[in-house]
Amino acid sequence: MTASGRSGTIRTVAQLVVLVGPVGAGKSTLAGRLVQLARRSNMTAADVDMDAVAFMQCGGDDVDEFWRRAAVATAGLTRAWFDAGIDVVVTHGPFFESDGFDVLQSALPADVKVHKILLRVAAEVAIERVHDDSTRSISRDPQFVRDSNDRLQTLGDALPVMDLELDTTRRTPDELAADVIAAVVPDL
Repeated sequence: MTASGRSGTIRTVAQLVVLVGPVGAGKSTLAGRLVQLARRSNMTAADVDMDAVAFMQCGGDDVDEFWRRAAVATAGLTRAWFDAGIDVVVTHGPFFESDGFDVLQSALPADVKVHKILLRVAAEVAIERVHDDSTRSISRDPQFVRDSNDRLQTLGDALPVMDLELDTTRRTPDELAADVIAAVVPDL
C-alpha cells in the first residue's frame, strides 16, 4: 500500500482490485464489502463504479463509443484516487466492453498492484437480483441482462488473464469477499 497519513501506517504498494462481470453478478455489492474491509484495516479506500460513471454522460447512439468514453473516465477517476493518496481502489464494471482493461491499465501509476477478478453468474439469477432494484434503468431489463451475460461468455480467451474467477450464483457477498482476500488481497 502507499504511505497514508490518515491511518498512520506506512505501506509500500497501492492496490487496485478490478471486478468485472455481467449485469447482476454482484460487482457493486462485492466492491462495497471490500472497501469496508479495507477501511476496517485502517486503509484508505475508494469505490469506482464504471456503470455510474458511464451514465453520467448523455448523447450519442454508438454503444461502443459510449463504453469507450466510460472506460476513459473511469480510468481517470481511478488514477486520480491513487494520485490523491488512496491505499486501495476497487473499480468495477463491464471492462470487457470497448477495450476497457487496456484503457484502465494505461492510466495507472507504475507502482500500483492490480488484481483482476472475474465474477460469473447464471443469467436467471442475475435477472432475479436486478428485478426490484429501482436504482437501475436499462440494466433491469431481462434481455439486457441476458445479453450482458452472453457477451462475456463469447469473449472466453479474449479476456485478459484473471487473478481469480468466482461464480456468484449461490454465494453471499461476505463469502466472496473472504475468497478475494484469501486469494489476492490478504492485506485487507
